[in-house]
Amino acid sequence: MVRYRWYKLLTKKDINFIYKKIQSIPFDDGNKKGFIIESASEKNVNGVFYYIVSIMQENANVDIINAVNFSISKVRKEMYLRIHNPSHSIKAFSDLLFEVCDFDLAFDPIPISFENIKDWIKHYNLDAQINLIKISDFKINEDITTEITFKSRKELNLLDIDLIKGRKYNITSMSWLIFDSGKSYKILVSKTGLITISEYLALDIIRYVENQILDNQ
Repeated sequence: MVRYRWYKLLTKKDINFIYKKIQSIPFDDGNKKGFIIESASEKNVNGVFYYIVSIMQENANVDIINAVNFSISKVRKEMYLRIHNPSHSIKAFSDLLFEVCDFDLAFDPIPISFENIKDWIKHYNLDAQINLIKISDFKINEDITTEITFKSRKELNLLDIDLIKGRKYNITSMSWLIFDSGKSYKILVSKTGLITISEYLALDIIRYVENQILDNQ
């Protein structure tokens, strides 16, 4: 399973400016952090940001190398950032990217909705079923609210669940099983826009998000 998150980059700097600046911060043995560019064009920059954290363990320094795989793309007149498997290192990455843009940069998260995933399933005519739904802010009584996760090997439909009929709640994440050639693959999307997906389907969801959703922002 791999995870993806997208952001709009709010800056007056263009993609060529960013590319040249990160090129000037290469990751090598002498630097604790820096970039390795894997590919670049007029509309796209792909690479990896490396960040070394040193810790003391049993009277010895241990260097831990963290990595952030990223892609910066120009779509129409906007720039977007895709993060592959976001982790705690994303803060060091975003801080350095902020400096690269001469402190003229803000990150606007792209909300990937549950309806977007349903549209993606329809777009590729996929055989899919909802197998997990997580809800929050579910009122048990006037004083108690809770989170509930519903799982099933069959198609889930919240309208069929008596426990929550007529109650208020928020859906925080949903998961689908995608069936193809006798195998099943999983995609989960959270309310925050984080997508977790089987590697087999990763390129399809990237194409859909960047060609359909970002292109219509």
